[in-house]
Amino acid sequence: MDERTAPLQTPTPEEIPVGHGGVLRVLRTDRFKAGQLSVVTVLPITREHAVMAPLMLSVLRRGTERFPSLADINRRLDDLYGSSLWVQCSYRGDRMTIGFGMDLLDSSYLPEPMDLTAGVLEILDQILFHPLLDENGMLLEKYVSQEKKLQCDEIRALQNVPAQYAAAHARRLFYSGTPAGIPLYGTEEEVRAVTPEALTAYWRAWRKNAVPVGFYIGGADPRSIADALGRMFRREENAEARPLCGLSDLPLVVSAANVRRAEEELPVGQGHLILGFRTGGVGVGHPDYAATVVMTELLGLSPVSLLFMNVRERLSLCYSISAGYDAFRAALFVSCSLSSKNRDVAEREILSQVEAMREGRFSEKDLDAARKSVIGSYRQLEDRPASLESFWFGRALAGVSESPADCRERFAAVTRDDLIAAARRLSLDTVYFLRGTAPEEVPDETDFV
Repeated sequence: MDERTAPLQTPTPEEIPVGHGGVLRVLRTDRFKAGQLSVVTVLPITREHAVMAPLMLSVLRRGTERFPSLADINRRLDDLYGSSLWVQCSYRGDRMTIGFGMDLLDSSYLPEPMDLTAGVLEILDQILFHPLLDENGMLLEKYVSQEKKLQCDEIRALQNVPAQYAAAHARRLFYSGTPAGIPLYGTEEEVRAVTPEALTAYWRAWRKNAVPVGFYIGGADPRSIADALGRMFRREENAEARPLCGLSDLPLVVSAANVRRAEEELPVGQGHLILGFRTGGVGVGHPDYAATVVMTELLGLSPVSLLFMNVRERLSLCYSISAGYDAFRAALFVSCSLSSKNRDVAEREILSQVEAMREGRFSEKDLDAARKSVIGSYRQLEDRPASLESFWFGRALAGVSESPADCRERFAAVTRDDLIAAARRLSLDTVYFLRGTAPEEVPDETDFV
């Protein structure tokens, strides 16, 4: 076996302390041509963080003391053999992660010795701690104004993709009253109200309390990366600062008390129906996590799933349908694009297929196909550094140490009774419908092949 296609050398990431409470997780491997490094901080989800954090990162990325413009930053990245750097800003449970990700070639592929990690970390240091400031020590008003406009554009653009708009609004209703229900990027009104003074104060407060959480996959010396991060985040030492642990400060909702319903209209052709289910408090690390993953696959993730074969193929009630499991918040969502006239019968049939699982009305062939599909997807995790980083970071935040191989073993062991029990824990919580009011354009069948 070629050493570059061999399994990863480290089954679980090595953890290296960084500064005051930070950590760098490392998977040492020469399997990938390009390594990946991410450096983030973890925040609780609040309205302030949801609005200010992505705006802050975008403004910081515009220019620094040493690299005064975005073009200068990109030129320096090009000099580092086409290394790339991008903003990371996302939700996990009731936590928000903000920072940057970086791709860089493995040193063995370079024509001459060069420390690419040092070069990329220098750029990151400049962006986070040495941005361009005006004569009053404020972030540049021009950049703040431009990035506010772009963030408002991002919020408005959601309406241009009705399926994503419906999914976002359904989740907002499902998670209402919890941090996860706060929309990332905030509202246009909230963004427009941000001043350079307020954003600068936010950046200075973040800088003072930032505790780095890094993840590196590649063949470079991780100790040098950890040392560089320690020096970078040393400026505002805070011995009390520690990374947030756990996915949430709130207990997971085990079951729905009642069904919440909402309907909106947009001048689009297709309708979009979203059903949100509680999974009985089963999330990452729960003993029944594997059964819930396989159950979701059987319900609506594969081309031979119950929803696809029945709601779409047999009854022709929709154009597309799928199920997704949010294991960080113990929730399952069914998403369906359809003609608005089919809305009621489609909901009844979706619930009928859930009931079919609860009653065990599926074959051993169906169950085996679902297990194999999930196992295959977890094998593919190890083919991309970004997928590995996402997997391990989520597990670390949840306090779970299982590897992709451990997960595959658990999926293979899921029985019919396990899956039926997982389905019986589902309780319908939210039904959201986006009704299209424009003339409907029927998609080409090839769109869904």
